[in-house]
Formats: sequence, structure tokens, C-alpha cells
Amino acid sequence: MKKFLLAVALMSTITAVGQRVKSEKLEYTTERLPLQPINGNIAGYNFKVSTPYPEDNSALEDFAKQKYQEELDNYPALVEESKILHEQAMEQYDQDVLTARENFKLESEEFKKLSLVERLAMSDQKPKLKLPSKPYYRKPAEPYYKKPNLSNSIVFKGEVLADSYLRLDGYDKSEEGDDVLTGQVVFYDFEKMDVSTEVKQESYYSRSAKKNLNRNVTYYITKYKRPTELTLTYNGETLHSGIYDLTGEYVEYNDKSRPNMFNIEKQTISDNLSEINAYINDFYGISQQVNAVEVFYVKNKKGEYDDLEEAKEVALKAYAGFDINGDNELLLDAIDIWKTALEESDLEDRKARIDTKVTEAILFNLVEAHIALKDIPTAEGFLKDLKSMKLNYSEKQKVESYETQLASISERLEANGL
Repeated sequence: MKKFLLAVALMSTITAVGQRVKSEKLEYTTERLPLQPINGNIAGYNFKVSTPYPEDNSALEDFAKQKYQEELDNYPALVEESKILHEQAMEQYDQDVLTARENFKLESEEFKKLSLVERLAMSDQKPKLKLPSKPYYRKPAEPYYKKPNLSNSIVFKGEVLADSYLRLDGYDKSEEGDDVLTGQVVFYDFEKMDVSTEVKQESYYSRSAKKNLNRNVTYYITKYKRPTELTLTYNGETLHSGIYDLTGEYVEYNDKSRPNMFNIEKQTISDNLSEINAYINDFYGISQQVNAVEVFYVKNKKGEYDDLEEAKEVALKAYAGFDINGDNELLLDAIDIWKTALEESDLEDRKARIDTKVTEAILFNLVEAHIALKDIPTAEGFLKDLKSMKLNYSEKQKVESYETQLASISERLEANGL
């Protein structure tokens, strides 16, 4: 009886392995439509950026050169003045020597008037001749050019910033005009608060004590902000005007390491520009978006799943050569194979060719494929079928990400009248 049960267990294992779902991942590029498409034919974009910083270090270098030239011009007078001061010091030296000798002579005469016993008692106080040090003439060092320290300077060229960070996806940079999306980004002064500290008690595991212990940890706290104004206009209409999003509010820094405010100050420029560029393209650009896709199939040992293996190969080719504006016939061929196989789905029979796990895999493939084709109603239908099944945690997370993706695509399609 035990041998029979073992044989049945082995057969079940083989069957399960034969239906093991696998997947291959790749990326494809699709088009993301704007949330607020601009009415009219956009001829291009033109963005400008201004900051409170100089565009280069020429001012610092000019100041250093000017200072060097002034010192060079003043050097002969400085040498003459040093000579005069030395002569005056020598005259004073001669006078100090005479005074020292006279004082020594007087003190010596007074000391001699003392009795022998008194002189012996005050032997350590016997007058000594102390002459002043003779002044030494030191010619002033010749001036030399001191290159300014630029490590603590911040410079930004507005034109370079605009070209590096700001663009309207789907369009080219153009000269200003009514049919050109024009933008102006103005950075205001960086504002920061004094850094304060806070000591917190934290638990850690001590290997030596083999238990959790507490220790005091110092946290550095400050707040900073970089108000940034964004203005967008098109054809005489203002699309945006004012401080962008949350740049006018303080950001809190709270960390174990002391903040490098110099680096943070510079970083706020690139961070704010990146956020503003994302906003511009989210609402007005036609962006190419790279999507990750996972194609599921069943391990095919005996040719039982030739159709799903073929669908996988066709789908991988379709995604690899996905055409944003094409009909993508290969992906439609893969969809047909998956839909045909789905007709065999039997969720009650664990030995069925298209059992529960294979059904889930096919449904995931169909949802992904129709998302790529922007066929939202069909994708939502297959997603509804998936949600009716008993899914594990990761599968539920995948379904939620599909719902978010479909909602976004639907919103953009509706905004563009599609």
C-alpha cells in the first residue's frame, strides 16, 4: 500500500513539473500621451533658466588679477617704506644701546657701593649688560598671483541648464513664437536654517553580550528650500505661472550624518529642474516610455505545450520590434494563440492541460498585450477574470499595478479624444 502511494506521489510531482509556469522578461518602447494636450500645432519649444549665481568664475578671477596688479604696482613704494622703517629702527637701536650701557654703568656703581657681605648675598642680582637685538632688514616678498579658491563657488549657465534639463518630448527646440511652447524657470535664493542636533536612543544587537542593547545616536536636523518660479505660455495663453509645486516650502533634513549644505544648495538646482521637466512632459509632451513586460509560458517537455511555446516566441519578437504607430501583427498572432488555448481552461481539474496556473499565466499575457496595444476595454476584461481567481500576494500586487497603469492610459486617451 505504501509503495502504491509513493508511485501516485511521484506521478503527481511529474505532472506538476510538466506544467511548471516559467517566464521571460524584456522591455519595449511605447508612446505616452499628454494629460493636457495643447490645442493647435506646436512648432517646438523654447525654455530659459535664470539663477542667482554667476555664469562663470570670471569675476573672482578678475578680482584676483586686479589685486595682484595693485600689489605689483605698490611694490616699489613698499620696498622704500621698508627701508625707511629699517633706518628708523637702526637709529632707535643705537639709542637703546647707549641707554642700556648707561643704565648698566649706573647699576654697577651702585652695586660696588654695597659691602662684601651684601654683594655676596645679591650675587644672583649682579648687574648685567643687556643689549637690544640689532634690527635685521627683511626686504618685502615680491607679489605673486594667487589663484582664487573656486571650490566654494557656485556657478551656473542658464543656457546650459535649459539645454541639459528642459525639453518637450516629441518636439524640437525652436525660436520663440506664438506656436512655440515657451517656458521660463527662475531660481530664487537658497534658504536654510541653522543645523541642530537631537540625541535618540536606539537599540542594537551586541554580539559580545548576545543581546539587544541601547546606545545614544546623534541626529542632525535642519530645513531648507529653493523657491522656483515656472512660467509656461503658448499662443498668448499662460499655462502655468507662479512658484512650482512645493519648492516654496521647507524640506526637512534629519540624518545621522552632518548635512553638507554647500552640496545640497547646488543639488536643489538640478533636482527642481528634473521635477519641472517631468511635469512639462507629463502634461504637454508626447513621450516615449520604456515598459517592462513578462511573457509567461509552460515548460514544454513532451510537446504538450507547443502552442504556448510558439506564442511566447512570437510575443518576444513582437515586443522586441514593437512599433508605436504600427499594427503589430505579431503580437496579435500571439494573442490569438493565447485566446484559443484559454478556451480549454479548466479550473477544477488539476490535471487539465490548461489548469489554474496556466490559465493565470495566459490571462497575464493577454492583459500585458492589450495594454501595449492600448486596447483598454479588452485588457480590463481579462483583468476582471484574473481578479476572480485565487491569487497569491505577488500576483495581487501585479494586478494592482495593472489597474493603476490602465487608469493612467485611459485618462490620457480620453484627454486626447481617443
